[in-house]
Amino acid sequence: MLRVLANGVCLAALMLASQAAQASEAESCKAVRMAEPGWNDLAFTTGVAKVLLQALGYEPQSEVLGINVIYEGMKNKDLDLFLGYWDPAMVTYYEPYKKDGSIENVRVNLVGAKYTFAVPTYVWDAGVKDLSDLHKFADKFGKKMYGIEPGSNQLMMDAIADPQFGLDGWQVVESSEAGMLSEVGYEIKEKQFIVFQGWAPHPMNTMYDFKYLTGAEIRTEALVAAGQVL
Repeated sequence: MLRVLANGVCLAALMLASQAAQASEAESCKAVRMAEPGWNDLAFTTGVAKVLLQALGYEPQSEVLGINVIYEGMKNKDLDLFLGYWDPAMVTYYEPYKKDGSIENVRVNLVGAKYTFAVPTYVWDAGVKDLSDLHKFADKFGKKMYGIEPGSNQLMMDAIADPQFGLDGWQVVESSEAGMLSEVGYEIKEKQFIVFQGWAPHPMNTMYDFKYLTGAEIRTEALVAAGQVL
């Protein structure tokens, strides 16, 4: 689930989609500071948000920052909006901010998202169709799973910790969306085995020929807006 984070001072104003409300709000709220971690899908979503905010009379800005920097920026009121919290995939990262009351969910902005394990189609054809099949090909995978930024790979961490899947000794290689997809592209070119974090909607679904594994919880919950509590 993806969430949008908003600075508390401007949160109420941003939730009102009328020029009358905007005209009466504080001048400081017109500058809307957004951030995204370099994810292709989120760059598009943030771009659309910028256009809409400009049409409403705001002055949106956007930066590419690390996930941890974005969350801390929200907490410290250095950022106003973040549209990139996937729930429940990133819940362990978000939980501390929820508990201390510094970040609050606002609204859904995407329903039907998928977030789970994926393998190239030739790996699927070789017999890796379910999460329980991974351990049978441990040597081919090098006991590695490829994820994105730390805090976004809890599904993989949970699978490794669950004894029913026989993944003891496996590790999650965390990097970034671009880093992970670069590795995916290389391994597919070389026809090597790789298991990675896949999700939809995302351009990767048309860029690469791959399949989603069964046996893992498919993340189909909505993308939700979130904001700092006033």
